[in-house]
Amino acid sequence: GGSGGWKKKTLEILLCGALTLTFSSALEYFGWPKSLSVAIGGGVGLIGVDAIRGFAMKFISGRIGGDNNKV
Repeated sequence: GGSGGWKKKTLEILLCGALTLTFSSALEYFGWPKSLSVAIGGGVGLIGVDAIRGFAMKFISGRIGGDNNKV
């Protein structure tokens, strides 16, 4: 319970919309049909903002960080 639940949901809804707009702009850049943004928005809503953030962080850290255990 508590008031954190609805605040978190509201923020996640807004972030979902923002991510969909970002993907829509990327589709236009790559010359893909903007109608795909509806499917991407649905996917973002289904998977969730937290899961997409986790995937993005793993991807970015893999690209930037590399393997620090090599000597």
